[in-house]
Amino acid sequence: MPYARRDDHGNIIELHRNPVDDQDQYVALSDPAVLAFLFDHDAQDAAHHFLAISDMELARVLEDLVAVLVDRQLIRFTDLPADAQRKLTLRRRARTAMQDERPFSLDEDELL
Repeated sequence: MPYARRDDHGNIIELHRNPVDDQDQYVALSDPAVLAFLFDHDAQDAAHHFLAISDMELARVLEDLVAVLVDRQLIRFTDLPADAQRKLTLRRRARTAMQDERPFSLDEDELL
């Protein structure tokens, strides 16, 4: 989800992936103000920005989908390509570290 900065009239004037300062508000991608901001600007830039934000959300949906399929034994985690397994494992570890407030670290071989 993006973080928005608003003007004095409440209109969104900037969107960021992460909050830049205390004035930025967490907003849903489907929020009418977000859509107005995106599509009131240059259409190509708006579409690019929209896709970048929605890609982050879609990645989480796909992670959850894989987890459900594995949990229900409809697929095996090892059926996935090795690169997909590695990426999903790293993301799961990062989310776990955030929930547990543990430091998150990667081995050198995981950085590639």
